[in-house]
Amino acid sequence: MGKFFVEGPFTNDFVDWLDSKSEYGSKMFINDTLLYSQYNTFGGKKSFNEVITKVPIIFFHGNSDGALKIGDNEFNSGWSEVISTLVKYGYKSSSMYAYTYGDRNIKLAPYRQMDCDLVTQANKFITAVLQYTGSKKIDIVGHSMGVSIARKAILGGKIKSDNIDCPTLPLLSDKIRNFISISGAHYGMCICSKDISSFVKSCSMENGFYSGTRCSTALDKYSPCNSFRHIEGECTTEDYSEFLKDINNKKIKEGENILSIWSDDDEVLGYKNLVWGRKTSLHPFSDEEIIFFNKTHHQTKNDSGFYIYQYINKNMVNFYK
Repeated sequence: MGKFFVEGPFTNDFVDWLDSKSEYGSKMFINDTLLYSQYNTFGGKKSFNEVITKVPIIFFHGNSDGALKIGDNEFNSGWSEVISTLVKYGYKSSSMYAYTYGDRNIKLAPYRQMDCDLVTQANKFITAVLQYTGSKKIDIVGHSMGVSIARKAILGGKIKSDNIDCPTLPLLSDKIRNFISISGAHYGMCICSKDISSFVKSCSMENGFYSGTRCSTALDKYSPCNSFRHIEGECTTEDYSEFLKDINNKKIKEGENILSIWSDDDEVLGYKNLVWGRKTSLHPFSDEEIIFFNKTHHQTKNDSGFYIYQYINKNMVNFYK
C-alpha cells in the first residue's frame, strides 16, 4: 500500500464545535497569519454523525516545525509521514489531531522557548480533543520541543513567566493512556551552555534547554558535556533548565505507559544523545525505549509511525466501550 497524501485543515465539524465553546474557539489553535492553511492543522470528524472507533492521538511538533509537511525542508516535515502510516492501519482524521504553534521559520528557532502561551495552548487543546471526541483517555505523541511542551501541559500547575495573567493549569495525567516522546531533550542540550543560555531564548536557564554544568564532586573533571563520563552512584547535574527540572522532579507519569524514541546520531541533540552522562531523550519514567542509529532529528520522527502504532495497540484499551 502506498503512502497516503496528508492534508488538513481541521474539519468543519471540529471548527464548528470549537467555535461553539466559549472556553476555546477555533482561533485559539488556528494561526491565520501562516501560509498554506491546509498544512497547519489536522483532525476532526468528517460529519457530525461520524462514529470515532479509535482512541484519539494528539501530535505536538518541535521548534519551527508544524502540523503537516510543507515543501521538501526536513525541518518543516510535520507529522505527515506518521499520519500517513497510521491511516494504513485504519486511523481517520477523527482520531488524529495536530495544530501549529510558532511561525515555522527555522531562522527564528533560537528565539522560541517553552513559555506560558505555548503550554496553556497545549493544555487547552488536550482538553478540547477529550471533550470533542468523548474519549475517556487519549494518546499523546511529541517531538523535540513538543515533548517538553506536552509534558508540562499534562502535568499542569504554574509556569514561571513574566506574564502575570499566566493561569494555573489543571493536571491531566489521568486522561492520558500512552505518552510517546520522540527526540525529546529531558535534560537539555549540550549546545545550550551557560554562555549561550544568556542570549539564546531556546537555551535559557528558565524555560529553555540549558544543560547545566558538571556536577561539582564528579570524578571526571575535564570531559565536556557530550563526552562526560558519569560513574554510577556519583552526583548528577542538577542545575539544568528550571522548566525541565520542574517537570522531571514532579515524579508523575504523563500517561499510563511511556515510550522514549531517539537516534544516537541525532545532529540536533548530539552524538550518542548524552548530556552530562545522561541520555537526554530517555524520559525519566520511560517504560520502553527504541533507539535508532544513522537517523537525523526529523528522520527519527518521520520513521516512527509503525513503532507508534505497535506500542499504542500493544497497550490498547478501547475507551469507547
